[in-house]
Amino acid sequence: MAIVPYAFASQTSPIPLQELDDNFAACSSVTINEYTSAGTFTWTKPATAKWVRVILVGAGGGGGSGARQATATGRSGGGGGSGGAIAIFDIDPALLTSTVTITIPSGGAGGAGATSDSSSGTSGTAGLPTTFGAYFQAGSGDLGNGGSTTSGTAGSAATGFPGATGFSSGAGGSGATSTGNTAAATVYSPTGGGGGAGATAAGTTTRAGGSGGAHSITNSTSGYATALAGGAGASGANGGNGLASGFDYLGGTGGAGGGYVTATAGKTGGNGGYPGGGGGGGGASDNTFVSGAGGNGAAGYALVITW
Repeated sequence: MAIVPYAFASQTSPIPLQELDDNFAACSSVTINEYTSAGTFTWTKPATAKWVRVILVGAGGGGGSGARQATATGRSGGGGGSGGAIAIFDIDPALLTSTVTITIPSGGAGGAGATSDSSSGTSGTAGLPTTFGAYFQAGSGDLGNGGSTTSGTAGSAATGFPGATGFSSGAGGSGATSTGNTAAATVYSPTGGGGGAGATAAGTTTRAGGSGGAHSITNSTSGYATALAGGAGASGANGGNGLASGFDYLGGTGGAGGGYVTATAGKTGGNGGYPGGGGGGGGASDNTFVSGAGGNGAAGYALVITW
């Protein structure tokens, strides 16, 4: 019997549906093991296991810090880190060893603010995959790059598992020499952080960082739509933190990018919401003032359900 991606089990599974029905019909109880903090854990297979479902969320990437440049030069905020991906698999327990090591990483760290004049920001640190032994993994969030004189590149979306594009994470928002860019929205997966704000050459206008990516379900029956906002960016302010997931199989949202205010320290990016949200990019600063640090990505998550 083969490993089956949950989202496609009914369409491409090589397992006869009658065999799946027989497995569930023989079950008298369900064991749920949830892992909600970073670390290494050991899952023990119940002796009477009939079927196992594994749900993983990768860690989010950290946002980049803003550039620190002269006011005669463009100075952009840092890019937001992307969210980690969700992966869901079903497997026959006969294919699993008696114990399996689960590894849940912390989120990627945001880049430190630039402390030298006429310098680019520091890139954040990418997240790491959440793994269920050597059997499965959920993709990790990409880092946001430090701001430059033109832009701060955002982290790219992470892949959940082949063919299931709906479970890929949200990309971050890029840092800009104006208002930071808002991160991409998703339906279920963790989203990325917003881009940090900056200023054009000779410009000193106060700017807001981009908002973190949001969750939204469109075309739903009235009264049943699900939404979860990303971190909020505000003019000349630190980026708001992303929101933690409040729904099953739903990742956290990204932190907002930090704002820009002339002749003061750059504003920091918000941290990603748990699990898997990406950190926001830091805001740019003028020379003499430290730029805004990027926000941290959120840790991964694992859930194992045994029938």
